[in-house]
Amino acid sequence: MNIMKVLKLVLVILPMVIIIGLVFYFQGIKKLGTPAEFKQKQLELIQARLDSIKKVESSKLLPENIADSTLFSVGRHTGIFEDNKQFEDQLKAAQTTLDSLEKEKNTLDAKEKSIDAKINNLNTISQLAEDKNINNLAKIYDAMKTPQAVPLFTSMDDSLAVAIISLMQQRNASKLLGAIAEKDVEKAARLNKLLAEIGK
Repeated sequence: MNIMKVLKLVLVILPMVIIIGLVFYFQGIKKLGTPAEFKQKQLELIQARLDSIKKVESSKLLPENIADSTLFSVGRHTGIFEDNKQFEDQLKAAQTTLDSLEKEKNTLDAKEKSIDAKINNLNTISQLAEDKNINNLAKIYDAMKTPQAVPLFTSMDDSLAVAIISLMQQRNASKLLGAIAEKDVEKAARLNKLLAEIGK
């Protein structure tokens, strides 16, 4: 029953996490366009500026004297510099947004992998627990003295060990986990974590 609750909870949360990630991703695309579209717009903007500069340079309107000529050139170069600075700022802002979206996507991918791994673990343990042979093993280990069982459990696969422990009497299972912790703390921690995940 507890496994089914966990699976239902995971199956409800996983689509929500994916939907949130997609909303963030598509909001970025809606605002800035795809990376290719954004790049194309920027190239078109640069080309328009270059065309504008060429038009001004090819214009037959010449300054009337040297002072006017100098001011005309300074003004033109200042305008180009300011345009380029604005363009660079926009490009940096767009890159920051893209980096943020990429980071969000990577975080969601990692969470999805973690959830998939937990579901696989739960499925394995659930299948093992339903196996009649595991029921028989649980009865054997229930009757066995703890010091005799510990070496067997420390060398056993975690999923199998959890499946057996989950079917043992609670008192014997607690003693066994305590004894395993004395021999192998990491193994006991892994087993306790898996037992918590299946609600035992």
